[in-house]
Formats: sequence, C-alpha cells, structure tokens
Amino acid sequence: RNYAMEYIRNGLPELAAVAGTQETLELGRLAARLIGLQYFQETAGLIGVADGGFQQAAEYLASMMEGMGDEVSLSVTSTSATVVQSGLRIVRGLPAEEQTLILDVWQALWAGALDASSQLKEVEVNRSGEQLIWHLCNR
Repeated sequence: RNYAMEYIRNGLPELAAVAGTQETLELGRLAARLIGLQYFQETAGLIGVADGGFQQAAEYLASMMEGMGDEVSLSVTSTSATVVQSGLRIVRGLPAEEQTLILDVWQALWAGALDASSQLKEVEVNRSGEQLIWHLCNR
C-alpha cells in the first residue's frame, strides 16, 4: 500500500510537469478507472464485502479507506449511503495544486471499482476541505 500510494503521489505531479496537467488528468483518470474495474472483485473478497447494491458498495469504500489510514464515517438510509473520508492520507502534506490533481485521479480509481460491482450505482463525490464525501444510490 505505501509503495503504491507514494508512486501516485510522486508520479502524477512529475507526469504533469512533462505532459501538462490536462493530459495527465486524462491518462491518470483512465488508468485509475481501469485498475478499479480490474481489482474490485479481488479486493472486495479480501475484505469480506459482498458484491451488491449501494449499501455493500459503501461498506466496501469505507473499509478500503479505513485500511489506508483515513478516518471514515458511514451513514446508510433505505435509498442511499454516504461515506465521509477524512484525513486523506493520499494527499497529506502535498501542495494544493498537487492535491487537486491526485484527488481527481484518486476518485476515478474508486468510481471504477464501484462500477465493477454487479448492480449499477450512482456515485457522486464532493470535496469539502480535508474530506471527500461519497454519495451512493442504486440507478
């Protein structure tokens, strides 16, 4: 985990310096989404979360973020779930412009993973200060 996170934290800003921010965002989002799609089933199995609707997807997301050292709160209703991710270890200590770049690609990774589950979901992500707020519901 630490190696992969540092690879992202160092690699994306360096790629942006060479290829430009827009090209880096396009390449980074695509690669991240594909990685999420590819590894959802395996990672869900490793943490013991069943594939299913928005509630299971929120449990998956919360467990993965907690496993990375972030603070997470999860609230579920009959129609939606919200995961609040605080601490954002992936960007901790980085300058604001690097944080924005990395979080944009980071969100694509997890949206890709959630797209790989068996039930289609609506996923909306908002950034509020040092938090990512994930809203999930079934389509």
